[in-house]
Amino acid sequence: MTHWYCKGSISLALKLTEDRAVGLIGGAVSLIVKMGDRPDLSEVERFDKSKLKKTITEVKNTLPSKETIEQEKEFVKRS
Repeated sequence: MTHWYCKGSISLALKLTEDRAVGLIGGAVSLIVKMGDRPDLSEVERFDKSKLKKTITEVKNTLPSKETIEQEKEFVKRS
């Protein structure tokens, strides 16, 4: 459903769809998205896990231990 309203130099174009209403006032554009109480999970429900590739995770940058941090602090204090 599309409604057009024109009066003088101000024009308003309002296009209503099922999920969003887009309004154009002069050069300004406003987008109003209608949100429900719950998020749309339809894409998550249709997701096919079998298409995922198996990967091996390698830790490349490990965090220093508490002892290493303390040693570095002592070294900086002595310098």
